[in-house]
Amino acid sequence: MKNLVLNRLILPMCIILLLSVKSFGQAELKTKLLKDIVKIENGKFTLEEYGFIVTFEANLLEVKVTSNAPSNMISRDNFISISSSMANAIVASTLKSKGITGNDDLHLIMRDKQVAPADITILIELNPAGLTYKVSAKGYQGGNNLGWDQFFFEKNN
Repeated sequence: MKNLVLNRLILPMCIILLLSVKSFGQAELKTKLLKDIVKIENGKFTLEEYGFIVTFEANLLEVKVTSNAPSNMISRDNFISISSSMANAIVASTLKSKGITGNDDLHLIMRDKQVAPADITILIELNPAGLTYKVSAKGYQGGNNLGWDQFFFEKNN
């Protein structure tokens, strides 16, 4: 009889606890999904992201990406799209140049804030002529300038 009462109390309490944890996780996820990642200040878009990559050799690499552009030059959507695609391409290229490999699904896992010093730092500047990027990693410095015609693979006729 005592076990029956305990089972009737414990089981509903466990269900309530699981539901409350699930709803808290959903609320936290909703907050993350609604958070703006682009700041607009002084006529400039700024995006600052932090994340990490899991690799075979280094286990965990911290990454910081900063991207800027005049807000009167590019739409917010294009700013986010170009910044994200460039950051992913730069991370992949940097890892390849350093001889670091991972599985085929190697990708940047985003965080809300920086938790450790960045192993890879990327700065992307978008301007009317194109974009400039700089990348710093332990033992590696690089960068390049790309005109918009190079970025979009267009020829001027």
